[in-house]
Amino acid sequence: MSKFYITFMLKQVQQGYPHAVIIEAKGFGEARDKMVKAFGVAWAFVYTEKQWEKDFDYIREVDPAYSPVVMPLEEAKLKFPQKREMT
Repeated sequence: MSKFYITFMLKQVQQGYPHAVIIEAKGFGEARDKMVKAFGVAWAFVYTEKQWEKDFDYIREVDPAYSPVVMPLEEAKLKFPQKREMT
């Protein structure tokens, strides 16, 4: 199993959602399916663990104060139980 980081859209983050959830899956398709099942289609980007670390290491260099809120999918589902579609 690999870890995938799927980000929420800015509007959702402004509503209190985490910046991203961590999903363990066999591949991109399975991670996407888990995200859609939990939160509908309103999400932004999918990163592999390696891509996430590379991109956010760079962002942290530019802005050391930046600290995205990231949580495992199961925790996010408990905290945000409703699916929300972007309108």
